[in-house]
Amino acid sequence: MKKIFTVLISLTILISSMPFIAGFKIQSAEYYPMACNASEFEVSYINDDGTFSKVSCHSSLSEAKKIMAQNNDYVVRYSKSYSPSKIVAMNNGLAYSYPGRRNSSTMYLVQNPSDRNSSLYKTTYIANHYEMHYIKTLGASTYDIAPAGKGYIRVNMNGFEGYTDLEYTDLVPSKYIKYEIPIWLGGRNVYEGEGPFLVVPYQNYYMIEKNGNYYDFNFYYFRAYPKNGVDGNGALSAKYAVDNAQNYLDAGMQAGVKYYSNDGINFYTDYKLRGDAITVYNYYQFLSVRSTTNISADTFDRYISDMKGSSSVLSGQGSYFIKG
Repeated sequence: MKKIFTVLISLTILISSMPFIAGFKIQSAEYYPMACNASEFEVSYINDDGTFSKVSCHSSLSEAKKIMAQNNDYVVRYSKSYSPSKIVAMNNGLAYSYPGRRNSSTMYLVQNPSDRNSSLYKTTYIANHYEMHYIKTLGASTYDIAPAGKGYIRVNMNGFEGYTDLEYTDLVPSKYIKYEIPIWLGGRNVYEGEGPFLVVPYQNYYMIEKNGNYYDFNFYYFRAYPKNGVDGNGALSAKYAVDNAQNYLDAGMQAGVKYYSNDGINFYTDYKLRGDAITVYNYYQFLSVRSTTNISADTFDRYISDMKGSSSVLSGQGSYFIKG
């Protein structure tokens, strides 16, 4: 903790001396200085305070990735990266969406970049600051990282596995998350006029918790942005009850334990999603819309009123939930 505090003080001094352009801070290598030439890929070791130490320099991403694989705390960095950390590849961790760099509030994930004209082509999208599970950075292919710092990474987002643009993401290695080390993210956001920000990253998780006479299956999710917009704070967060927990207890899950998942179906106690998964299907998510119920229209109306008040467009529409 002493090291982290020292780094935070140093970073605060550094930020206060930085100039501003067009309403946001200048994006520069000063957040995490590079030790290799601008055209080289740097293999860096993640220090315990979140800074980097150079391991080696390489002319290609593929060469750098071979060295990176030798140590879980190694990453590959590239000076042309759009992210403040300059990380373009890592052994494990999370990728956070940042479409603000493309002057947009959303960005696409595609099943395969080469299938855009195929009838089998599938895509989805994600907004700013959301978690994706990182799988790999493409290398030695058509979609290798270009000199401008652009390329593709393979990710899993809520069960959709595919590719997205490295340019519009920030990669956060597991070490930052496990030890709650602050990291600089974001920046170059002309869309919202937002500069880089310092945040303590957390990983989404599920937990069984008692609620009166029964147990809820709760989802805790975090966004890669500091609370109240204040640099150095923990990430924005929220908690939702997504299901009754009985099915999860019956499957062998335990109350008070953190479970991690990238699809809401397969759950792990290991935040890196390793080992045997406990598979449980959310009752309401997979319930047929043709199912019958003995819940009255008044019950639905009271629920909507309690949750949203009379301003909801569903206010007074409870009968349509049960209409055959």
